[in-house]
Amino acid sequence: MRVGIVGVNHKSCDLQQREMIARAAAQIDMQDTVLLSTCNRTEIYFSGDDLAEIHGEILSLIRGRVKEPFEHTLYSYFGEDCFAHLALVTAGLDSVVLAESEIQRQAKLSYEQAFGQGKLAKELHYLFQKSFKIAKKIRTSFPALKSEISLEGMLLRLANSFFQTRPKVLFVGNSKVNRQIISFFRKKGITDLFLHTRSLPSEEPFAHLSSWHEFDLVICGTKAPDYLIKAEGVAPPYKTRLMIDLGVPRNIDPRFRMHPYITLLNIEEIGNLIKKKEEDLEEVKEMVRGDVQNLILLFQEKEALCVC
Repeated sequence: MRVGIVGVNHKSCDLQQREMIARAAAQIDMQDTVLLSTCNRTEIYFSGDDLAEIHGEILSLIRGRVKEPFEHTLYSYFGEDCFAHLALVTAGLDSVVLAESEIQRQAKLSYEQAFGQGKLAKELHYLFQKSFKIAKKIRTSFPALKSEISLEGMLLRLANSFFQTRPKVLFVGNSKVNRQIISFFRKKGITDLFLHTRSLPSEEPFAHLSSWHEFDLVICGTKAPDYLIKAEGVAPPYKTRLMIDLGVPRNIDPRFRMHPYITLLNIEEIGNLIKKKEEDLEEVKEMVRGDVQNLILLFQEKEALCVC
């Protein structure tokens, strides 16, 4: 397919540079182009007989409006790579917030605006329409992708797998990570949350933590040098079924792993679970690449029939 893209995003340059390039790109008026400009990216998609020449013309127009060096911040893709990039963008897989849907709405508005001005080649129509179709497929096939690849999302997934009803959760430590998890849990409907913080002047910084076993889920995230929850001292039965130790050094006595009814996971094990989900994300990207290849073949077959 005779399509290409030149652009910048949040990964390739800082906000000030993106603003300069966005202003310059907004002034470019060329046939067979679509400008996708958001707070995190500015991309110009184009089509024509000589992609290299068009690419050079776009760069020249930007250079005329941006006085500071910017070429090192740009990325460019052509043909299949351009198609795959737009599909990943519209699916939210190239966003700051993974799998966010706002970018697809913005891409549709950009496409419709260019279409309304009557300056789109059939390749660009096909590129955008099929990218939207792929994005919809990704969101339908992997609805939990956004939440499962973050720490708080992974913990929510674990909680849902352990408890049929909303668990009673104890957070130990007023750390930033605990506050993020608490906020995320509340948004997801888990509201029976309790925070145990460091006691004020005390020989035992986290005094009165002896009731931890009355909670379904315990999440520790402090920088305490010793175990805050020890395996001895509290007689069974425990209500607690899942314990998450995010502390370094560890906050929870590892001997709880020997308990038949309690599952204890540390930060390294949670990281491995997230890494596995990131590997799943690579599989999603490979699926996008496969769909793009098939759609390009379909486009080429239609073109061949039209020539005949």
